[in-house]
Amino acid sequence: HKNGSHINGKYAGRAFIELESYSEKYEKSLNQLRGRIVLPQIGDSVKIELVHQFSNKYVIRKFIGFDHRRILVQHNDGTGLVAIENFKTMSDFKGNMLLKEAIINLIENGEVPCFSMILVKDKQTVHEILTEDISQIRILPYKRKKWVGLGVGLGVGAVIDIGCVLILGHIIFKDFNMNIRM
Repeated sequence: HKNGSHINGKYAGRAFIELESYSEKYEKSLNQLRGRIVLPQIGDSVKIELVHQFSNKYVIRKFIGFDHRRILVQHNDGTGLVAIENFKTMSDFKGNMLLKEAIINLIENGEVPCFSMILVKDKQTVHEILTEDISQIRILPYKRKKWVGLGVGLGVGAVIDIGCVLILGHIIFKDFNMNIRM
C-alpha cells in the first residue's frame, strides 16, 4: 500500500470512496481471507448486538462496509455508521459471528478496506487519500510553527486511534497544514 510519496497541503475534510470502487476492494479482501474468517457480503443483512447502554439489545441492518472503527450500514432512512465500540458482535444471516476485536484487527492490519478518504488541498489540487494508504501525518499549526507527528500506520493500534480520531472525528484541522506520507 504505502508508496513512500509525500503530499503537503491544508486539511480540506474527509469523504467516502464510491461504493463501486469499495466493492471491488472488498471482494479482493474477501477472497484473500477465505478460509480464515467469514465476512458478510455487501448488501447482506447483519445482526449487530449492541452494548448494554442502548435500549435495544440488537439491530438488523444491511451491511455496506467497514471504516476506521466503524461499520457502514443501511438504516431505514439512509446510510449510517455504527461505531465499533457500541457493539459486542456482528453476525450475518447464516449465523456466522464476528467479534468486535476481530473486526478491529482486520481494519488495523489493513486486511479489509476502509471507506474514508482524507482530503488535502495544495496550491492547485485537492488530493483524495485513502486512509489505508497513509503511513504518517505531520501537522504544522500556523501559530506555533512547530511540527507535531502523528503516526497513522494501520499496524500501530494506539497511535492510529489518536490520528484517526483527530482526522475522521472532525477535530479542528482548519488551521493546520499537513504533510502526508504514503
